[in-house]
Formats: sequence, structure tokens, C-alpha cells
Amino acid sequence: MMRKYILFSLLIGIIALSACTSGPSTVGTAITTTSSPPTQQTSPTFTPEPTAEPYLTVGATTTTTSSLPTQQISLTLTPEPTAEPYLINVEDAPVYVRNGPGFEFNVICVLESQKKHLVIGKHVDWWLVDLGDHQSGWVYALAEDLLFFGNANAVPDRVSTSKSTSEIIPTFTPTDQTETASEGLEKARNALTTFFELLHQRKYEEAAELYGGDYQVLQGWNPSLDPQDYGALLANGCEINGLQCLQVKRIMDEKVVSVAEYHFTVEFMKQDGSLFMRGPCCGASATDDPPESQFTYTVIKNCAGEFLVRELPVYVP
Repeated sequence: MMRKYILFSLLIGIIALSACTSGPSTVGTAITTTSSPPTQQTSPTFTPEPTAEPYLTVGATTTTTSSLPTQQISLTLTPEPTAEPYLINVEDAPVYVRNGPGFEFNVICVLESQKKHLVIGKHVDWWLVDLGDHQSGWVYALAEDLLFFGNANAVPDRVSTSKSTSEIIPTFTPTDQTETASEGLEKARNALTTFFELLHQRKYEEAAELYGGDYQVLQGWNPSLDPQDYGALLANGCEINGLQCLQVKRIMDEKVVSVAEYHFTVEFMKQDGSLFMRGPCCGASATDDPPESQFTYTVIKNCAGEFLVRELPVYVP
């Protein structure tokens, strides 16, 4: 009986052991896991914004939030040199040059129209101008015909204000002060007669050298010509535009206004030698526009010592 019991117990044990070994075992067994294919992860690429080009602020303090140091540069600007002061006689009227800053001083010459003259000094309302060839003279600064260019404050005062005007002596004066009034009158008369003789002979280039007046009328009549071709302008004036380029018949009167200005009353002669008469113009009667045979002309002495005629020949429409 006991033997049966033992055998039965062994059978139960074997059955229990078999049951344990037939199930899944985790001891000493490699574990294999199956996973899904790996997912590729894409890292975003960041493109930085472009940095603005560097720049400089001149003459100012630059404040910036950038971590980079900012270099500050100061520039020194050199101003352009100021032109020397000068004046121009812009009108046809004569501007007198005197040997001192006052109307009581003598006239020594006349400024030419449209020509620059450097201003080298001042005294109250007078400019001291450079006449060239180491000569200078004074002109009235408030004359309507003068235009001043430049910085008046930069012009040095050439005389002491403590002296009276009559005691003031200019720095320079023209060198030909020994010329008498009669000598000047003769030179002016010769310039006048020679000017009209050259025009009559059609030597216009030479005549232009003795003319010191305005060319605006001739330029207006002849817009196709070079406005600086004075010989051609005079040629057209005499041959086309109605100027009577005749010889002087006689000088009826002459007057010395100053050593730089002379007035003449002139008669002209026609080709046959008879007296030239300008009749009434433009349909007017002899009563309203009487015929005339005497004409007034001015001769000036410029600051280069040249005697020049200021008026054009008589005009007949």
C-alpha cells in the first residue's frame, strides 16, 4: 500500500514538472523585438537675415544696439577758397575813377563797361580798385552803375578814419598825371576823327579799337552774328542797319569835362562833300522833327590811357 502511495506521488511530481517545462521560458533566451522602421527627423534650417552694409555718420555720435563695436570717424572738410572781390560797371554810363576817396579829388580815368576790376581797399563809401600796371584809383561805392561781388568785410581799410578826407593820399595813382588838359583834348579829338575815318574806309576791326560804347543795339539788330565780333557788328551797322558812317566835316564845339571825359559837337559830310542833314523821321513833319546837322559825341579816357568814342554813328531808319 505504501508502495502505491509513493508511486502515485512520483507520478504527480513528474506531471507537474512536465507542465512547467512546456511553457514559455524567459531564462537564457534572447529577446527579439520587432520595431517599426525608424522615422527620419528633419532639422529646420534657419537663414539669417542679411546684415545691412556698414555706414558712417560724420560729425555725430552713433548709438546702436548691435553687440559689434561701431567705429566713429570725423572728417575735416576744407572749404573752397573765396574769390577775390571785384566790381563791374554794368551800364553804359561812365564811372569815374579818382585819385582819392572823395568827390573833391581829381578824376583820373573812366571804368570801362562790363570789365572786372579787383577791389583792393575801401574807405567809407569808396572802393580802391586795381587798374593794372601797378596803378589804382578810387570809385564811389554807391554808384548805381556798379555791381560789387565778394565779401566786403574782407576788403581792408586803406586809410585811417582819423584823417580828414583832404589829407588822404591813395596807395597808388596813375603814372601819367603830367598830361595837361589841352594835351588830353587833342588826343580825344584825334580819337573821334580817326574813329569815323576808319568806319568810312570800312576798316571796322581798327575802328572797334577806338569804340568804348555799348554794342547791345548792334547785337539786337544782328542776332546771327557773334556778339563778341565787334568788327562784324560795326560792318553790319554801317552797311545794313542804317548807321551813317561818314567823315567828320568839322568840329563845332569841344569841352573838357575832366581829364577823362571830353564832349564834342560834330558835323558830318556826305560823299560829295556837302553837309549831312538828318531829316524828319518816320513820317513826322519838319515842324515836329526839325532837320539837324550837328550831333554830340563823348570821348573818354579809360584807365589804360586809351581815348575811346562812346556813341555810334548817326542812325537813319
